[in-house]
Order: sequence, then C-alpha cells, then structure tokens
Amino acid sequence: MRTNRIDGVPLNLGYGLGVMTINDLVGHNGAIVGYSSVALRLPEADATFVAIGNSSTNETTPTTEIVLELIKQLYPEQVK
Repeated sequence: MRTNRIDGVPLNLGYGLGVMTINDLVGHNGAIVGYSSVALRLPEADATFVAIGNSSTNETTPTTEIVLELIKQLYPEQVK
C-alpha cells in the first residue's frame, strides 16, 4: 500500500486483484467510453456506496468523484 495525495490530502491507496482501497473504504471502479461506475464499502459503518453513470472517458471515472464527495459529507475522516 502506498500513500498518495488528492488535493493535497494524504490517502492510503491500494489496488490488487481488482479491489482498491481508500483509507478504510474497499471497492472497485471502472470506466469505458461513455460509462463510469464505482462501488465502495465502509465495513465498520456497514455502509455501501454505488454509482453508475453514462459519462466518462477511458481515463476518467466521474462516478468516483461523486461517491467520494458523498462519503466526505457522511464520513469526513475517510476522505478530507
């Protein structure tokens, strides 16, 4: 696992066997031209966040940004 920064905030990010981690969140995201999806789980809160959208490129996943903003509102200690 390595620490990356998003908007200057350190996050513990990892990705293996198709599963990514962001701090205590576990899930998967993906994109193909025209579609974007993400599913993230916060086990200790028994909370699951899922978004599917019809906007993306092969390099962007707008649904991840949406879900992370929602998580920031509900669980600010996970995404600052």
